[in-house]
Amino acid sequence: MKKNELYALSFPIIALILHKMAWPFVQPHIWFAYYFSLYFSARIGGKRGGYYATFLTAALVYFFEMQPLFSLVKNNIGDYISMIFFIFVGLAFSRLSGKLKDEVAELEIVSAAFNSNNGIVIVDKKGKIVRINQAYSDLAGYTENELIGHTPAILKSDMHAKSFYTQIWTDLQNKNGWEGELINKKKNGELFYTALTITKTENKDQSSTYYIGVMKDISKDKQLEKEVQEQKVLFEAMFKSSKDGIALVGLQSNFLKVNEAYTELTGYTQDELLQKSCIGMSIPEDVERTKNAIKIVIEKGFVENFEKKCYTKTGVLFTVSMSFVMMPDHKSILITAKNITQEVLLRDELKKQRREYKQLMKLASDGIFILNLDGKLIECSQRASTMLGYSMEEIKNLAVYDWDVAHTPEEAIQHVRNIPNEPISFETK
Repeated sequence: MKKNELYALSFPIIALILHKMAWPFVQPHIWFAYYFSLYFSARIGGKRGGYYATFLTAALVYFFEMQPLFSLVKNNIGDYISMIFFIFVGLAFSRLSGKLKDEVAELEIVSAAFNSNNGIVIVDKKGKIVRINQAYSDLAGYTENELIGHTPAILKSDMHAKSFYTQIWTDLQNKNGWEGELINKKKNGELFYTALTITKTENKDQSSTYYIGVMKDISKDKQLEKEVQEQKVLFEAMFKSSKDGIALVGLQSNFLKVNEAYTELTGYTQDELLQKSCIGMSIPEDVERTKNAIKIVIEKGFVENFEKKCYTKTGVLFTVSMSFVMMPDHKSILITAKNITQEVLLRDELKKQRREYKQLMKLASDGIFILNLDGKLIECSQRASTMLGYSMEEIKNLAVYDWDVAHTPEEAIQHVRNIPNEPISFETK
């Protein structure tokens, strides 16, 4: 038994107490107060609460009101008739009250639905609009008065064939409903996509038929879907035509998809790569570094310019520069890879030459000066600094005319500027 039904049983008991307190005044009308209690019981407890209260009231009156009290047999036949009448009225009233309560609840639900953000339209069996909510009016761009009495075809966009609309009505008649997407046109001529659900409803005797449509504007979803599709096409084009290797890997670095450039980079076919992993193709010395890179991608979303060494299918060692980006689904990682073997060799050679150059400048027995065309000193050897008596820090701020006393500054600068055209040899002090 529900709580409200228990509350409904309290009213007959209260009525009995009050009735006993006022017995000298209401003795000829013993059922008077109980009709009021029945009303409140049915309102609070609904149909079932009213039923329970009716029978409880009949029992209370039978034992505590009718003479002789507390007896199963009563003296007056009229008491039996009045009790039966009360029970009949109580059951009928409880049923009616419960039905009204249910209908009110349904009306509240319908009212709440009409206040939803989705457009709602009700159409009669002739196809005429009889009611809409504010959301439908906002979507269509028409006022309620402009729509009532017209058919939904007022929103027709001519973007669908006649057979499309014919099929909608066929489904409504045969399946009592239709669900799908269509393009409508607002009052100002603007087209918009809608997701529409139509349900056919009839009353019990089928004398009235209505069609209830629930419409949602999905224009933004369609625009987003279009942009995603365009991005997908663009990505596929880049994926196929890129000169750099591109691969999609899982969170364990297993290959999910690779482009042709990646197969050329590694020497493996696509099917062969799909059986391998990015980590597994690293040389042993780079395995842990690659695992850490994948871990950072999962945590932060990307890693750039990661270099490691791998072996091709034929065993050729090469160096690759990779960038990792976590995909939006957080289930895969996009890798771009470029063979930088030659770049690394050139970089290493440049480093070697720089080391040799620094060694030369430090150990050379002759003074070596490197000047710009304005005669400013850029760099010099240790011997050159010693010859002039300057420290390496002091000499950096000098120009050729600061130590050349055999020529004027203009002559010294001119000698320097003539060097690109023809190497010269001249003496100075």
